[in-house]
Amino acid sequence: MEIGERLKELRKKRGMSQVELSKVSGVSQQAISNTETGRNDPSAETIRMLSSALGVSTSELLGEDFILEEHKLTPREYKMISEFRKLNPSGQKHMIELATMYQNLEEYRRK
Repeated sequence: MEIGERLKELRKKRGMSQVELSKVSGVSQQAISNTETGRNDPSAETIRMLSSALGVSTSELLGEDFILEEHKLTPREYKMISEFRKLNPSGQKHMIELATMYQNLEEYRRK
């Protein structure tokens, strides 16, 4: 799937028109339309602005990150993975240790 198709899909999933996305993102409606129809490829800054307005990572908007659909993760799970990826190896290790600690506590286990 091309970036224009992903942009349109993400925009529609959020119930936004091109005009609404333009207002929220600061990207012109014409640039959004041109991207969605494949007439133009957006700049890195435009991708950043659109992904921020849509609440997704630039990787997801670019199609580098299929994990959400592929594994049927909830938005909460996806957020956890996104935060994990921002950490250095030491931070990731500590995050795993914390998750393990919490799963071993009865009050936090699923019933």
